Amino acid sequence: MLKINQINEFITIGLLDLDAFTTSKNLLAKREIEQQGTHYLLKHLFPSTELELHYTENKKPFLKESSWFISISHSHQWLAIIKETRMNTGIDVELIREKILTIKHKFLNENEEKFCANNLILITFVWSVKETLYKIFGVRGIDFKKDMAVVDFKINDEKTSASISINNKLYTFEIGLTKFDNYCLTYVLNEIH
Repeated sequence: MLKINQINEFITIGLLDLDAFTTSKNLLAKREIEQQGTHYLLKHLFPSTELELHYTENKKPFLKESSWFISISHSHQWLAIIKETRMNTGIDVELIREKILTIKHKFLNENEEKFCANNLILITFVWSVKETLYKIFGVRGIDFKKDMAVVDFKINDEKTSASISINNKLYTFEIGLTKFDNYCLTYVLNEIH
């Protein structure tokens, strides 16, 4: 039901199976499941600390009076939280499903269209990487097709790099890639200078 992975000395990722959590807690409402699951997972990521979860006006999560940076994502069965000591971070978990093919024209640039070659898993990974980039900054008005670019990668690759342009400044990050069950998980590893 619960997985905690220490990625490196700065990054820890927690995954919570919301289906199993829902059954164990007898919850029904989706919003309640996500809220209680988030608090449950945060308690396991920060076992000896009482933390207050807050959100910016753009819905970016942060921990009040804490030096930790966090990001939260949920998709159907899974809830994911990343905690990072050095910098703002992002994480995204996505169910791999054909529905994404109907919106790929909104977020895939020309190069991404070529290397994805209409592969459902690669397209889902690109979407997830772009969601991860978006969550780092938590600002509105970013065009996922024009303001973001993901470097070519293959399905079995464990990382890629991707860039985001904000206010005419380009930021580039190394992004971790994990496929499990029928899900893609992407998360920030480092900023590339």
